[in-house]
Amino acid sequence: LMDHNGEVENYAGQGIWWTEMNFIFYKYEDGTIHSQSYEIIDENTIRIKEINPSDNPILDDLIYERIP
Repeated sequence: LMDHNGEVENYAGQGIWWTEMNFIFYKYEDGTIHSQSYEIIDENTIRIKEINPSDNPILDDLIYERIP
C-alpha cells in the first residue's frame, strides 16, 4: 500500500475471506470479522471502501489495480 507521500506499508493477517452481495468479509484466526464494500470498476481495477470510518482514513477508500 503506497500513501500520498510515496511511503509503502504492508498489511498481513491470516484467516479466510468471502464475498456476499457487494461486501467482502474477512475472518481472522482470532475470530474477528471485518467487512468492507467493494466495487469492480473494470477487469483490472477494484475499489474497496470502509463501511465505518477508521482511525487511518487513508485506508477507508482504496483502489487496487492489477499490475501486468
